[in-house]
Amino acid sequence: MAETKLHDRLLGTKYAKNILYNGGFEICPNGAGPFTGGVGPDRWQVFTVGGSGGQVDMIPNAGSGPYRSEKYAKMTAPDGGYVVLRQDIEGAANYQSMTVSFSVWVSLQNGLSGVRIEIYDKTGAGEDFTATDYFTGSGWTQLTVTRTLRADLIDYGFNVAIRTESGVSPGQYVAVDSAMLVIGDQPVHFLPNPILGTEPIYARYGCSTVSNYQNKPYDFEDVQFDSHSAVTTGADWKFTAPAAGMYLCTVTLAPAGTHEYGYLRVNGVQNWGRVGYFELSIFSTTGTGFVYLNKGDYVQFYGQSGGGGATTSGDDNRDFISIVRLN
Repeated sequence: MAETKLHDRLLGTKYAKNILYNGGFEICPNGAGPFTGGVGPDRWQVFTVGGSGGQVDMIPNAGSGPYRSEKYAKMTAPDGGYVVLRQDIEGAANYQSMTVSFSVWVSLQNGLSGVRIEIYDKTGAGEDFTATDYFTGSGWTQLTVTRTLRADLIDYGFNVAIRTESGVSPGQYVAVDSAMLVIGDQPVHFLPNPILGTEPIYARYGCSTVSNYQNKPYDFEDVQFDSHSAVTTGADWKFTAPAAGMYLCTVTLAPAGTHEYGYLRVNGVQNWGRVGYFELSIFSTTGTGFVYLNKGDYVQFYGQSGGGGATTSGDDNRDFISIVRLN
């Protein structure tokens, strides 16, 4: 891609598309943890082997991680055992005979003796893996392991894992961040850009109350999903951008007024014309708009009416807003 080649020329480093989902450990629909018994941050599985007290927690990153992402994973090893974070790769058979590289940034804490990363593949006859040596150093360090996958690789037969060393003491852990899996045999850099392989930003909220939002922001108060907790509900409802980019805003309404329309405001300023025109109907009507937001900018949906007030139906399956970052 053009962006990748430009970075290569200017910075002399290699960038590539991340095959992993949620490599930055930003999306955690089950909360902050602790995670055990197979449950973990989105698309990651957690396994503890031996001992007791092993777990994975999602920690807000106060600028200590290698790329200052919003969260990192804290892998606490069980007393006398070890803990594993694993992701299975979808469509594994598509990667037959390919060389792939798995990279993770790690930081050992509280005296943990080591951590390694692994690439597994298997066929019906068995499985094999390639792993790094156990890392025992200090500070944030990027580990990378490379493997050429089997020619007869089967679906559900390809995964990557992060594993602590076994036989540790209680409270010892490793912080892990910015996991990347790419085609090729070189370490890569983790960039905050979905085109180059990081996480999606998306939110959808519904409105289940009957209220008139003439010349004020709609309060879509019912969260249906929100990848980055970017929405503030209430009388000053807003979506605040976790990262810069072009955002698509889609609004669906089943208005109670004669007819109504709405528009977007960025940082309190109307940025363009009507998002949609919504006729009084038992059916919902959808309108869309695009806005560019810098990190920290916010967008709101304001209502206006040609008659009867900009009034919602009270059904959050018919009145809702979806916002997603496109690039």
